[in-house]
Amino acid sequence: MMSQDVPASALAAIRAEIAADTDDEAGAAYRDNVPAGGEWTRPNRGGRPSLSGHAVRSPQIGVRLPVDLRDRLTARAAHDGVRESEVVREALEAFLTT
Repeated sequence: MMSQDVPASALAAIRAEIAADTDDEAGAAYRDNVPAGGEWTRPNRGGRPSLSGHAVRSPQIGVRLPVDLRDRLTARAAHDGVRESEVVREALEAFLTT
């Protein structure tokens, strides 16, 4: 939405609400990125940390799974308290090591 489409009183109310809800450091970064024109963008935090090393993007792959295998993956991840991707990485590492 363009800022000229939003009444000044609404922009002021929105800014006040953001200020009230953004007292922490992340909120301050968000609040500080609100331009005077009123068009907001959230700062880019860069996504998940790299698994390949500092400042190196980790490659990704997509895999299709049968429903039963996906259900077992989901159950194992929940049991271990980790993400499904972690279970897959560990299983692949074990498979390729042997």
